[in-house]
Amino acid sequence: MIRKNFVLVALLTLMTTGCATIFNGRTEAVQFRSTPDQADVVISNRAGEITHRVTTPATVTLNRSAGFFKPEIYTAVVTKPGFKPGIIAVPGKVNNWYFANLVIGGVIGMLIVDPATGAMFSFSPSTTEAKLTALSTSNPVETNIQDEPLIAP
Repeated sequence: MIRKNFVLVALLTLMTTGCATIFNGRTEAVQFRSTPDQADVVISNRAGEITHRVTTPATVTLNRSAGFFKPEIYTAVVTKPGFKPGIIAVPGKVNNWYFANLVIGGVIGMLIVDPATGAMFSFSPSTTEAKLTALSTSNPVETNIQDEPLIAP
């Protein structure tokens, strides 16, 4: 009887949790790199709120969800003096663990748990790199200077 109850409790536990929640969690570490290094990165979420300020290379922990069934989307602006700014999009997308609910987690995991925790989403790519372009140093305008002064006729 105890063994039967244990199996029943184990099955209920699996059915009330989501596969993505178990294997992924609510957050994900994303790496930000740049060429050249030591660039400043300002990371904003889909609401436009600044969530992080770091210097490359850096690893940042980002929330996967912006709400129920709503992936978070981040934008990173990468700047360094003497270089054009770079922009990196880090969108959340449905990950493969979410679909494991069809086999293990059931309807509760698929429609409630994973969407509520945001674990159904992953960031792609999880390693980002901005290749910054140096600002062009324009050549000074050449002036046509003559050695002899101009004399009016």
